[in-house]
Amino acid sequence: MSDSISTSLRPGDQQRDWRRRWTVLQANLSRLARRRHQQRSGDAIHLAGQEFIDFWIAAYHLKDALIKDQAAPGKIVEDAITISSKLSLVADLANLDKHRLPGSGHAPRSGAWPQLDFADRSDGDGWVAQVAIDQSSGTIDGTTFSDEVVKEWRALLTQWGLI
Repeated sequence: MSDSISTSLRPGDQQRDWRRRWTVLQANLSRLARRRHQQRSGDAIHLAGQEFIDFWIAAYHLKDALIKDQAAPGKIVEDAITISSKLSLVADLANLDKHRLPGSGHAPRSGAWPQLDFADRSDGDGWVAQVAIDQSSGTIDGTTFSDEVVKEWRALLTQWGLI
């Protein structure tokens, strides 16, 4: 004889407003640098790299939720992205994935289209995904950059009195 129980939980709050997106973005940051224990392979490294890209897309599109929710005026949000070297780079990374730029006539917000290089680092106890962002100004570690993007958004949200 065997018994089984099946349960389900449905949060009452189903909103995908800017606050929820901000909370999720912060929570997903720690996932990027996590130790992985599945077999190392080119496909596994690319899948891990895609998590970085998905993070950057979500980080860039936080702006859309801020504008749609009228948390901050669109011009202020867009100007902040243009002024910020980190947020303009995250915009380029999101647009590279979406539009498969460069070559479509879009100009990069950061000044030059970045290139990505996926790799991993292993010490015998699993492996950690590494994404290098190559720009004309040098190479940036993807994990460090992602942390800086969250800090940049936090500073702006604080400046605008939203958090």
